[in-house]
Amino acid sequence: MRENVDTLTAGGYTTCYGGDLNTTTQDVSYLSTLYTGHQECGQPTPASPHAGEATDGGNKIDYIFGPQGPSYACRVIDSGLSDHRMINLTTS
Repeated sequence: MRENVDTLTAGGYTTCYGGDLNTTTQDVSYLSTLYTGHQECGQPTPASPHAGEATDGGNKIDYIFGPQGPSYACRVIDSGLSDHRMINLTTS
């Protein structure tokens, strides 16, 4: 996934990516490459802790990442259609 994101970014595209990664914030070794040059949706700054609102019961396993610093906001909402809560990304 990261290779595709880097290719699109190099081509001038603004990329946002993520999904149901089935990994928690404690799995830093797996997630750390996704944070390089990007920040998690809802993370106030790139240096902020890698923590977010739970998306599956009491766990955080769903993620959206975007470029560092642009204007975007995220919220976790209960769609009622899944065992996961949906992450909504808004860009401006």
